[in-house]
Parts: sequence; structure tokens; C-alpha cells
Amino acid sequence: AFASACDNPYWVYFETQKGQDVVEFEGNCPVNNEVAKVNVQFLVDNGITHVQSGAMLVDSKMQEETDRDQFLLAIVQ
Repeated sequence: AFASACDNPYWVYFETQKGQDVVEFEGNCPVNNEVAKVNVQFLVDNGITHVQSGAMLVDSKMQEETDRDQFLLAIVQ
């Protein structure tokens, strides 16, 4: 869904200093009818069986959870 909605999609995996596995999406995506640089983090458990949405930045500014959730719903529709 991200690849079709956003330009220059890029995925990266990393582990935080606290040992949390994170997969982060980066791309240029439509936000409020404008294209913006978006980063969305997804937290992954050790068994890679559960994924939880984490932080979201738009043009390097942290977004509220409700804005993140609305963005994710719009991307998958």
C-alpha cells in the first residue's frame, strides 16, 4: 500500500538502544492534499508475530497518534 501511495518508498530495520525491533517506512506521501516527507515506525515483537504502529513524523515533525492512525487508514484504502 505504501509503495503505490508514496514516491521514493524506503524501508529500514533497526534495533533501538532498549532492544526494541523497529521497521521504519520513509517516503514522500500525500498528507492533507500535499506531498510531504513521511516516516512511520512499526514496532515488532521478538517472535515477529505482532506489529504495532509507533511514531510518525511529517516533514520531521512528530505527529499525534490520531493523525498517524488516520494516515495509515487512508493509505490502505
